[in-house]
Amino acid sequence: MIDAAQTADQIFVLAKQWVLGYSPAALRPLLSAVLSVVPVLIAFPLLFAHNDGTGAQGAGADSEPLRAEPRGDHLGSSSRLPMGSSR
Repeated sequence: MIDAAQTADQIFVLAKQWVLGYSPAALRPLLSAVLSVVPVLIAFPLLFAHNDGTGAQGAGADSEPLRAEPRGDHLGSSSRLPMGSSR
């Protein structure tokens, strides 16, 4: 009997062998290379995109963006004056 634990980690290898078994012998080397490279080229960008979208929340970072000026200073330099003083 085939041990499920031994075959579960080999599912992609077994699937690749199954696909190559139905392909013409002349195309097997090229198809084997494509079946090895394409999933990696698809998986890594998707993982990085997912991490980019959820990384800040998962790391506990503030959701508020960093500001170069104090809050309320988007109207000009008048808000930089101390309270109660005028020009």
